[in-house]
Amino acid sequence: MQQLANWCAKDASCALNGQDVKAVVRQLFARADAGKLTEPGPHGPTRKKVTADQLASFLSDYLGKWNPETTAQQLAALRSGEGKVYWTAGTPEAAWRTVICRDHDFRLPDYAHYRAGCRAGAGGVRQAQAG
Repeated sequence: MQQLANWCAKDASCALNGQDVKAVVRQLFARADAGKLTEPGPHGPTRKKVTADQLASFLSDYLGKWNPETTAQQLAALRSGEGKVYWTAGTPEAAWRTVICRDHDFRLPDYAHYRAGCRAGAGGVRQAQAG
C-alpha cells in the first residue's frame, strides 16, 4: 500500500494524486464494514454491495501484480461511486491463502495439513486490511 501511495504522490496520472491513499483505503474499508460500499456505475453507485473481503482480495491481487494505475482508478471509482470496476470477488479460499501468506509459518508437512487449516479457518477469516 505504501508503494501505491508513493507512486500516486509522484505521478500526476494517478487517479488519487494529491490525496492520502491510505486514508482513502481505510475509508473504503469502513464503508464496506458498515455495508455502505457499493460498486460504482456509469451514472453513480449501483446497489451491488462490496464487502471488506472483496476489497481486500482486490487490493491483494492488483498490488501483488503491481498495477498501480488501474488500482488507483478502481479505488477512486469506489470512492466516488462513478465508473466501472474490473474485478470480481475473491473466494473464501483465496482469502485464507492471503492470511496464510502473511500470518502463518509455512512449515506444513504436507497438503493434508494445509487443507485441514483451510477447513478450520473457512468462513471466519478476514483478509488483512491496509493500514
